[in-house]
Amino acid sequence: FKQKTAYEISLGLVGSEMCIRDRTSGDDLTIDVVGDIHLDADGGDVTFKDGGTLIGKFTNSSSDFVITAGVQDKDILFK
Repeated sequence: FKQKTAYEISLGLVGSEMCIRDRTSGDDLTIDVVGDIHLDADGGDVTFKDGGTLIGKFTNSSSDFVITAGVQDKDILFK
């Protein structure tokens, strides 16, 4: 069994859950494409976590685009 690199994973990969994890070096993950990046979550939420802690969420609520801070009493900053 040969483990595939990120470059060898099919662009058409489809599944109910997918996790890309770097277990050895702890380096950054960069997604760099020539075209657009599409996030399509039928559950209506895209979540952002830091160390397993929810820090923010994008939600589709009755076709309203909602941005929510995940930590109580913290702000969403636009700079």
